Amino acid sequence: MTTSPPSHDIDPVPAHSYILVSGSGRSGSNRVLDIFDQSSRTACRNEANEVPGGEFHAIGGLFFEDNLTESDYSALTAALRRAGLRRSSRDRLDQYRKDYLNPISRPFLRAMSKTRLRRVFVTLGVMANENEWALPASVLNRDRLDDIRPVIKLLGCQTWAEVLINRDKNCQIVHNLRGPLPFLQSWFNRFILKSESQYASFTQHFDDVPRILRFFGRDDAERLREPRVENLIEVEIWRWRYINERLLALSSHPGQYMLVTYNEVDRDPVSVAERLYDFAGLPMDEEAAVGIQNMRNTLFAKPHETNLDTDVSVRLIDEVLKDSPLGEFGHG
Repeated sequence: MTTSPPSHDIDPVPAHSYILVSGSGRSGSNRVLDIFDQSSRTACRNEANEVPGGEFHAIGGLFFEDNLTESDYSALTAALRRAGLRRSSRDRLDQYRKDYLNPISRPFLRAMSKTRLRRVFVTLGVMANENEWALPASVLNRDRLDDIRPVIKLLGCQTWAEVLINRDKNCQIVHNLRGPLPFLQSWFNRFILKSESQYASFTQHFDDVPRILRFFGRDDAERLREPRVENLIEVEIWRWRYINERLLALSSHPGQYMLVTYNEVDRDPVSVAERLYDFAGLPMDEEAAVGIQNMRNTLFAKPHETNLDTDVSVRLIDEVLKDSPLGEFGHG
């Protein structure tokens, strides 16, 4: 089932093309962003919508299309116009090989990576927000600003992605996908085993569940309301399906949509990088190629061991995905 994006009268006006990296999280999106960050032309933004007080943070309608208002859409296009010349506490600030930055940017970026220094700057009135800021003109190479390609990681942003790809030829979507079972194992390890309030969070966000199931023509969310592990797992599979199936539907936009799987990046990051750069129209120079070749998956360097019941998970995956185009990804 697909849903048409809401209609808006506002014309999107990002000055240059930009790339949204999206998916369901716990799927290797950090590595995709790292691949792009090896380019001297990219401005890579990590989870910009999660930055408190940041330009993307207060914009609604990211998850459900009926929550996206006209003012949200206007704010979104404005934030996209400025994204390349802003940074946040979530961004990688150690990538100095950027054509649009001059040599004096290095000590500035190094200083801005220090939380305490940013707090001092806010206290002194030098900065308005310690979490996100504009790059000062003094660190910019003005002759190369037109070359900036913003690459913005926005997980679970399927409504934004739908509206933008339908209305803005400058928008490109990289859909990062990991198979449902390893996704669940990573999710369970990160958000359930290490959390003392997983049931409280489940209850707090349960209002999303009926809306997700209605998208698939179902009206049986109440059976999942009881906060127990099997229900947590099934709800998360539905959430995974909802995000990824809506993004997968954007494949009807050739040249604006690209699917990248976790396993592809694991097997051959250089080959994936070549396809990503070709998709984005970015040159692959020798330094970028070497940097990508030397990338290491430090976040997930060792396999995660969890207490997730694999048999229960496989059964629920098969039930939830039995009529989904995502079923072809199986359990891996």
